[in-house]
Parts: sequence; C-alpha cells; structure tokens
Amino acid sequence: MFDEFLENEEAKRRVVRWLHAGTLPHAILLTAENGCGRNLFARLIAQAYLNDDNNLVMRGIHPDCLVVEGEGASGNIPVKRIRALSYALNLSAVATDGVRVAILKDVKNLNKNAANALLKILEEPPAAVTLVLLTSQPFALLDTIRSRCQDVRFYPLTGERLTEWLQARLACPENTARTLAMLAAGRPAEALRLSDEDPQELRKQMLDIAQNTGSVKWPEQARRLWEHSAELPEALALLLTWYRDLLLRVSGAPDALLINVDRKQEMERALAGETVNSLLKKCEAILTSADQLSRNVNVQLVLEVLFMKLESVPPSHPADEAKEKLCPM
Repeated sequence: MFDEFLENEEAKRRVVRWLHAGTLPHAILLTAENGCGRNLFARLIAQAYLNDDNNLVMRGIHPDCLVVEGEGASGNIPVKRIRALSYALNLSAVATDGVRVAILKDVKNLNKNAANALLKILEEPPAAVTLVLLTSQPFALLDTIRSRCQDVRFYPLTGERLTEWLQARLACPENTARTLAMLAAGRPAEALRLSDEDPQELRKQMLDIAQNTGSVKWPEQARRLWEHSAELPEALALLLTWYRDLLLRVSGAPDALLINVDRKQEMERALAGETVNSLLKKCEAILTSADQLSRNVNVQLVLEVLFMKLESVPPSHPADEAKEKLCPM
C-alpha cells in the first residue's frame, strides 16, 4: 500500500496495523519536512480507510474525506475553517459505513482562535472520524493538541538512498541524481520538483551569478537577481549552496559533502584567492540578506548591498590566513 514511500518502515507499519485492525485513532499527527510526501501519505491513509477504489480521495472529490488548508500567500488557517469542519464532521457520512477522514494541512499555520477551536473537536471527537494533522513543526502546536494525537513521523532519506531512487526514477546520471538529492536534503518529493525545468533553470542562473561575482559589477548582479523577485528565498538558498561548497572545498572536506557536485570543475577555478574567512563572510552576507527579505524592507537595496559585500569582501590578514591553513575549521 505504501510501497512507493522509501524507508520510514516504522511509520508505515504503525499505520498498516491500524488499518488491518479496521480502526484509526481519532487524531494522527503526521510530522515530516516539506517535500517528504506527507500530503500523499495522508491521502493514502484516507483512501484505504474509506475503501475508496475509484481514487476519489486522490482526485479531491470524496465526500467523506474533508481537507482543510490555509488561505492566501501566508497559508494561515482561520477559525472559520475549523468551525466549518466541526459542523461538517457532525453530519452523517455520505459514501461509507459512517467513517470519515479530515486532513488538516500545515497545522502550524493555525491562528490562536483556530487552534482552540480544533482543541474542542479533539476533546469531544465525533464518532468514526479520524483527523490527520500535517506539520513540519509539531512544537508549534499547543501541547494539549499534540497530547491528543497519535504521533507518526517521517524522516528524510540518506543522500545515497535518494540518489539511487532518483537514478531509477528519472533515468539520469549519478552526478545529476546526487545533486538533486543533496539540494532536496533527502526529501523525495522536493527532489522531483527540483528536477523540473523551471527549478533547474533557476539553479543554473543562480550558479552563473555566483561564478561571475567579481567579473560582473554588483549593480548588474543585483539587477539579475531582482528579475527573480518572486523566487528570492529559493534563489538565495541556491546562491548559498555555491559558497557553502567552496567553503567545504577550501577546508579539505570530502566530495561526498558537496551539493553542487556537478559543478566541481567550476569550483576549482572559483577558489582562486578565496580563504575560509572570505567565504564565511560571503555566506554570512547571504544569510543576513535572506533574513532581511523576510521582513518589510526595500528589496532592491538589500540585493545591492549583498552584491557589494560579495564583490568586496576584504582579504584576510596574512597571519589569519596562516592560521586558516593550519586549522581550517
């Protein structure tokens, strides 16, 4: 049933035991990082429990599988949605023998009133109803909510395991699969997303920007990044991977730790004149910019300052460079 989910055998066994017993807990807290397939896993639970042979759950049209998700760009779940869920759960099941499943996506986005409304449902759960709560941050929930849920956890895969799976799934070279696995931090669904054309093009452009820092003046670099304003968090994360890899290379770390392993030759050329100190400062500049961009700031100014710093990080003092060579980390 859950064969397409790699590893995480304990989580799968636990759910299968419940399904074979013919009953699910009133509430399941499914914890997994984004991109680990938690939405699909929740729907598979609902499909099995509701004996859905027509894929209505997967198509999002099963009348006894209710889905609650956030609103707008913020993804916040308002109290009105939880109240509507409470009302719906007290109605009779439509297509099954009385059982229903409700999937609540990203419950870390519940506001205070919505969380309290959900707690009321969990305190007096309707009969034959299972709530599946999805989150990447379980400790963002009220303790009283967590204590009323059965915990099921999914973990990212090792780089090696995900690389093997991607090679088989995408029929791609090992270097390509390994880069995707490292970029996705072991999350299969995220690795597949990153394999699509648009994320691949974004990565190419960000790495090109990183490699040309110094030869292309900072106003032009800032303008190029500004063109990706809708994707800035991901763009900056990709930019950071480049300097992170250079830092590992100059520190003598093994290739197995590199993310952009398919750009190893370009890295060797980019290392000229770099030190641990200069690369740490560049990583810090990117992290600082990412933090600033999460607030209400002048985006263009932040990007201009970032590339000024990436272009003009001062060289280390000779004594510092000597220390770095003796003790690189």
